[in-house]
Amino acid sequence: MGNSENAVKSDVEHINATWRFLQAYIGLLSQSDPYIRNKYQNQLEGYIRQFDRYYSGRGYQIVNLEGCPFEDGHQIEVLNTDIQNDEIFSSWKVAQMLEPIILYESNTVNVGKVILTGVERKIEEESNGAINVADDNAKAQIKGDQAE
Repeated sequence: MGNSENAVKSDVEHINATWRFLQAYIGLLSQSDPYIRNKYQNQLEGYIRQFDRYYSGRGYQIVNLEGCPFEDGHQIEVLNTDIQNDEIFSSWKVAQMLEPIILYESNTVNVGKVILTGVERKIEEESNGAINVADDNAKAQIKGDQAE
């Protein structure tokens, strides 16, 4: 492994460590009282701008897909693999990114690690016109709505 490969590997490790720290910091801020949150939120935003400027200047792009629809082809590793054969949801979104996608000179050097959450429930109409929803809670809700 050459010097530039070692430097990229070291940078990726630093970016991922910083990402994890920032996620924890953001979580703590979200639980703080408003005065503390506002005070430290500004400092956090300044640090993130400086961090992005530094790595952008070195040829890196850090991609955050949190809240975005999940699509095959994203350079991500899905950690909650139990959803692969899930028939309840027809679409998914990225609920949390544990590691971002990192590009260096337009090449992926780190595949993002994500947790997905379901967005749209699969609904099927049976031949008798009844609606069949893939999970029991939704079935109970629909039955309750129809009774009203």
